[in-house]
Amino acid sequence: MRKSSIIVAIIILLITIGWIASGQFEKTKYKPENSQQNIESNKENVEQSIYVRTELSQSKKINKTIKIQGQTTANKIIEIKSETSGKIISLNKKVGEKINKGELIFKISEKDLLLNLEKTKSKFEESTIEFNAENKLFQAGLSSDSKLAKAKSNLTDAKSNYDFIKNEIDKTNIIAPYNGILTSDHLEAGEFVQVGTTLSTFIELDPMLVVGYVSEKELKNISLNSNSKVTTSLNENLNGMISYISPKAEEDTRTFRIEITLENPNYKIKDGLTASIEIQGEEIYAHKISPSILSLRDDGSIGIKVIDESNIVNFYNIEVVSDTNNGMWITGIPDSSNIIVVGQEYAPIGEFVNFEKIN
Repeated sequence: MRKSSIIVAIIILLITIGWIASGQFEKTKYKPENSQQNIESNKENVEQSIYVRTELSQSKKINKTIKIQGQTTANKIIEIKSETSGKIISLNKKVGEKINKGELIFKISEKDLLLNLEKTKSKFEESTIEFNAENKLFQAGLSSDSKLAKAKSNLTDAKSNYDFIKNEIDKTNIIAPYNGILTSDHLEAGEFVQVGTTLSTFIELDPMLVVGYVSEKELKNISLNSNSKVTTSLNENLNGMISYISPKAEEDTRTFRIEITLENPNYKIKDGLTASIEIQGEEIYAHKISPSILSLRDDGSIGIKVIDESNIVNFYNIEVVSDTNNGMWITGIPDSSNIIVVGQEYAPIGEFVNFEKIN
């Protein structure tokens, strides 16, 4: 009786184990709950994909424009100094008056010089006669070498003194060395001047120079005779050409001085005006974009985001070629680029995104 009870218990245990095992196998074979979770997960991933809008941009050939600040500068500035001593007897030109080359500006008294001129002229004429007479005697064999040499020496000294006085008289006429204007009066009529006394400052305003400085990075993009547009602080729009590029950088700024020559026949452009300079540089390929699509990286670099053929976001550092009222011309991206124009702030670099082209 006891033995049969044990057998029945064992049979019941085996049946129970078999039933439990059967349920586990079927659960392993078919998992409807887990499959549904996978579907929901995939659906969620699709819903969380990043969508942006792009424009396909093709580079175009343009002239690079270099913008710098500068200042107008007179082509020549000199101080007129007296080359002789005497009293100023007349001021023939006023400050600010246009003066032509060769016109008389100041007149210094030549009264004492004229007296000396008569004396030296008489001495020169007398020495000339004596030398000619002595030379005739020498040719006839009636005079010695020493007498002829002395007569020649006297003639040379007399001529030198005569020429010196004539030259001093010429120095009493202070004439304009080129077309220009006086910018200051230092002395008045009646004042006595010595050699080296400053009489006035004289400047040449036609042509006018505009001086600016370019970086070594921009130096390669400009050349002599490059066209330039200049806008002064008086809103004058002028055209000129680069006439000088310094071969040496400024020690403090490491920039290079350039000069632009402008025609200024009426002296409308004044010396010392602030000027904005636009230099037309070499031809390059560039893209025109809106500044609003620019992105800033964590390291501070500025650029734009472009989607490649695999829908991956790429970041390109850019260089601004020209900034106009209706757009910005830039370089640094491929000639044909699918640029993100909407949603760039939500598009991680190196990540996959979906996009819609709007052009």
